[in-house]
Amino acid sequence: PYGYIGLGDLFVFIFFGMIAVAGTYFLHTRTLGISTFLPVVTLGFLSSGVLNVNNMRDIRSDRTAGKKTVAVMLGLARAKAYHIFLVAGGWAALLIWTQLNYRSAWQWIYLVSLPLFVVHLNQVMRASDAGLDPQLKRLAIGTFVLILLFGLGIIMSC
Repeated sequence: PYGYIGLGDLFVFIFFGMIAVAGTYFLHTRTLGISTFLPVVTLGFLSSGVLNVNNMRDIRSDRTAGKKTVAVMLGLARAKAYHIFLVAGGWAALLIWTQLNYRSAWQWIYLVSLPLFVVHLNQVMRASDAGLDPQLKRLAIGTFVLILLFGLGIIMSC
């Protein structure tokens, strides 16, 4: 039902960003602090990016079906700009968090996943409709690798 009123991105951000990151942090530390905000933004934006790729791919059929996704409301060109914002914003939040919480060079290990996102964005900008389909998997896998390396970097820095 969220897809019909343009709230899918917001709910993905809330559930896959805020609840997933802040909830996990709270379960392990029994505290919540401002320090979780930037990782929330990272995972929330990248998760919303996966939904956005899906919605860009389906923009024609969604418009015909009366769905009001963010991609339908923006149109394909602006949905691609929004996608760049989501991916770049997610990365910016993580880079800022790492700088603010720096302990060792290990924390930067996630940077090795950056080329996955550069290639992804390049391919999204060139693709349309069905050509966007492989980008769903690429962004999901890239996000998984990024978060895995981010966690490894934190563990190695302790």
